[in-house]
Amino acid sequence: MTYLGIDPGPISGSLAWINSQATVCYTKRFMDITEKELSNQIEEIHAMSKNCVCVIEKVWPMKGQGLSSSGKFMENYGLIRGLMIANNIPFKLVAPRTWQKFYGMKKNPGETKTSWKKRLRGRAQELFPTAEICTGTADAILIAQFARKNF
Repeated sequence: MTYLGIDPGPISGSLAWINSQATVCYTKRFMDITEKELSNQIEEIHAMSKNCVCVIEKVWPMKGQGLSSSGKFMENYGLIRGLMIANNIPFKLVAPRTWQKFYGMKKNPGETKTSWKKRLRGRAQELFPTAEICTGTADAILIAQFARKNF
């Protein structure tokens, strides 16, 4: 069984692939690949393991986010959903609050985004001590593990 976790952020978004033995097999930040490369990678993952489940972080435009940023954010979200549909990969949409609560984590009032992302990375590193994890892929890894534990 293959579990995909996807954080659809336009700049900090990423994809993580975990197998049923809880091994991080692949991570990639979206800013490091083109849409075509992302499509090819999802096709390859699906071809290697026909039994695949994906959890995509459910997103929406945020208050104070610019129109252009909101547009790019939702464009990535739609692209990712479309790639899952095109590859016949079942997926669930999960709110950030849901998967973060699963790990007993919540952003503290006044906590900076940098500090919060470092805490998420720390949690991912605790779960996967031998994996190479950066703040840009930590959310996707945690989402993939959430998928493995819940679906």
